[in-house]
Amino acid sequence: MRQMKPDALLQFYENLTPLNQMTDIFDDAAFTPAPENWMVVVTDVVNSTGAIEQGRYKEVNSAGGLAVSALTNLTRGMEFPFIFGGDGMVFLLPGELEPQTRDVLADTRAAVAQIFGLELRAGMVPVRDLYSAGHELGVARVRVSEQYDQAILSGTGIDEADRMIKAPGSKYLIPAGQSGSDLADFSGFSCRWKDIPSHLGVTLAVIVRPVTKHPGNRAEILRQVYNRVERLLGPEEEYHPLPIDLQVVSTDNLAVRAEAGAMARATRGFGFLLWKLWVRLQRVSTRLIIRYGLNIRFMGKLVRTVREDNRVNADFRKFDGTLKMVVACTQETRGRIEQLLERFHEAGFIHYGTHASDRAIMTCVVHVDSHHEVHFVDAAGGGYALAAAMMKRQIG
Repeated sequence: MRQMKPDALLQFYENLTPLNQMTDIFDDAAFTPAPENWMVVVTDVVNSTGAIEQGRYKEVNSAGGLAVSALTNLTRGMEFPFIFGGDGMVFLLPGELEPQTRDVLADTRAAVAQIFGLELRAGMVPVRDLYSAGHELGVARVRVSEQYDQAILSGTGIDEADRMIKAPGSKYLIPAGQSGSDLADFSGFSCRWKDIPSHLGVTLAVIVRPVTKHPGNRAEILRQVYNRVERLLGPEEEYHPLPIDLQVVSTDNLAVRAEAGAMARATRGFGFLLWKLWVRLQRVSTRLIIRYGLNIRFMGKLVRTVREDNRVNADFRKFDGTLKMVVACTQETRGRIEQLLERFHEAGFIHYGTHASDRAIMTCVVHVDSHHEVHFVDAAGGGYALAAAMMKRQIG
C-alpha cells in the first residue's frame, strides 16, 4: 500500500474546533456542511442478521470494524470522520482519495470473505450528489480524550447514501470481484477482550431516528430523547458499559484467529500460525502486566493502564443522523427507557430500535504512528445490528 499523509486534503476536518460535550451536538450551529468534493463511504456486512442468528456476532463486529484500520492506515491517522454501526462503518473522505479508497475497500472486502467467511458491501457516494438530491450533511467533532476526537454527523445525507449504495444496480457500489493495486493494511486492529459483563445486569443498544425532515425539529426531538434517557440512567460513570475491573483479556481461539487472520491475510499456513503464536503471547503478557502493574510500554501505550484507556476512548455514544448508544442499566431502567421511546414513537416523533444483552463487546483500533485510538462498543449478541433491524420494521 502506498504510504501517504494527505494533510491538505484532510484540513477541513482537522480545522473543526472540537465540541466539549455530547449535549453540544444538538445545536445546529455546531455543524459545518461537508465539502461538496468529499465522499461518503459506507460498508456493511451483507445479511448480518442471519449471521448473528447463527451466533456469529463477534465475527460480524470484527468484520464491520476492519475497514477503519485499513483507512486510518491509508491516511496515516484518524483525522477524518468515521462512525461504527455494529455491522459496518460510515466514513467521510476527500474525493481525491477515491482511487486509493476504492482499492483498499475492495481488498478489505476480500479479506473479510477470507478471514470471516462473510460478505462486506462497500460503496462511495459524492457529497455533491447528496446535496443535488436535496439532502443535508453536517460535520462536527467532540473531544472524547487526548487520543480520540469523535466525529458527529447531522442531516439526512448518511441515510440517503446508504439507500443509494444498496439500490439495485447502484453505480455507487464497488462491484464484486473488483481489485486494485493498493492492499489494505490492518495494523492496529485487535479484538483482545472477553465480552464485558454489565455491572448493572443489562447492556442496552439503542438507535433513535427522528421522523421529521426539518433540521430544527430533528435536533430538538433528539435533544429531548437524549436528555430524558440520561435522566433515567443517572451519571455517566454509572451507565458507562466498560467497567475497568470487568475487562479481561481473552485467549479465546475465535478472537485470536480473527486478529491473526487480519495480520497474516490468511487463516492457514505457516505465516498464520506465527501470527497466532504472536497474538497469544501478547495476550498472556498483557494479562501479566496488568496483574502485576509493570511499567512496560507497547505500541506507544503503557500496558498496565490499557483498561482505563479502553474506557476513556470508548465509542459508546454517537450521532450520524440517528442517535446511537450502548449503555449499562438495570432491567427496571431498561423497561423505562423502552417505554419512553415507545411514547415518542406513538406520538409520531421517532422510529427506534433496541437490543438487550447482559454484556458488551469491544473491538479496538490503535494507530501507532499518531497514538490515536478508539474502542468500538456494542451490545453482545447482535447489538446495533438487531436494534437497526427492529427500527427498520417500524419504518416499514
